[in-house]
Amino acid sequence: MSAIVTDAQSNHALSAVRSLGKKGIDVTTASDYKHALSFYSRYSEHSLIYPSPLREGIEFFVKFMLKQVKSKKYDVIIPIGPYETLALSIYKEKILPYIAVPVSDYEVFLKAWDKSQTFKIAMENNIPCPTTFYPQSLEEVTEISKKVDYPVIIKPRITGGQGGVEYINSPSELITKYKTMHNKPSIPLMLEYTYPLIQEYIPGEGCGFYALFWNSETKAVFALRRIREYPLTGGPSSLRESISKPDIHELGVKVLKLLQWHGVAMVEFRRDSRDGKLKLIEVNPKFWGSLHLSIASGVDFPLLLYKLAIGEDVKLVTSYKIGLKARWLIPWDILWYIASLRSSTTNKLQITRDFFKFLDNNLVYDTLSLDDPKPAIIQVVQSYRAIIGSMAGPRARAAVKRLIYPKIGVRAL
Repeated sequence: MSAIVTDAQSNHALSAVRSLGKKGIDVTTASDYKHALSFYSRYSEHSLIYPSPLREGIEFFVKFMLKQVKSKKYDVIIPIGPYETLALSIYKEKILPYIAVPVSDYEVFLKAWDKSQTFKIAMENNIPCPTTFYPQSLEEVTEISKKVDYPVIIKPRITGGQGGVEYINSPSELITKYKTMHNKPSIPLMLEYTYPLIQEYIPGEGCGFYALFWNSETKAVFALRRIREYPLTGGPSSLRESISKPDIHELGVKVLKLLQWHGVAMVEFRRDSRDGKLKLIEVNPKFWGSLHLSIASGVDFPLLLYKLAIGEDVKLVTSYKIGLKARWLIPWDILWYIASLRSSTTNKLQITRDFFKFLDNNLVYDTLSLDDPKPAIIQVVQSYRAIIGSMAGPRARAAVKRLIYPKIGVRAL
């Protein structure tokens, strides 16, 4: 039993590696970064560094992976990052003779990857969505800026393309920031998606529906609510909690069935504080950053995906532990705490009390593990270098690198 897990630098790749490794699966961790977190996990039997599908091109990444799977027998490749998943979806037929690739075909994948397609399909089928505009010129943006109610958001049409979401409060800001995002280079093969969406801002609590589908059949489901996010206006969740709400499950399943989904996906909603209704925010056609909470709550998505990919059947998983919380402490929850203290609308005493609750029977951490401590050590060092080390000179940063990395070896192929 063997698997390749890509995007080994991410927290959710580490969660997948630990999940599979604990079940006796020989895991090869792969990344375009030579000090990826999962390289240092005790459950990583081998590691390899591949060309970045974003910087060096999808074709080079696929060519590299084809060479690897032809030279050594693997059972399944599990893509974690957006560009790796995109590449394997596009070239799925080329790779399938050598290894199982449990992702949707590209035509289906694109319905979720391209948010304009996602929202059009949703609206045609009465899925509640924010009011959304699809400009095809900068002149249209100027006209839209005059008639929308603020705040609004600008988001790239494709997942991971042209940066993140921008929050806008005025017509002039909309025009300026839209031009900036529009002029950012898109990823290869996606130049036609350079006109971002303009969308109504939905106030309220963020909710996530996470699922595994196999040939459009539901195999596992999970849901959570976001408790803390950074930036405060919306972004990666630094603290989230497992929940079970029938309306989230029903609407999430409906969205993925409309897309004829295959593999894992996240459907993000916000519960609109104005009317209490769920509104579709996006479909993320890959594994999600809060994967560790899903696994810790009893829905082991990586293992279930692996089993299905090698031809095993799995029973439908719909029950899991409710009320479990997972925390991404370094750096996101620390950044949330700093931003919250600076905000004029927050109760600073209550925020401080909440932040320093480090121990709880219903709390787990994304990377911290006494069973597998090295990745968390590396993450602390990397966060130091990114946040504090940027203020130091190159000699100090080089000294930290020499001090830490040689002592924690990487098992290479």
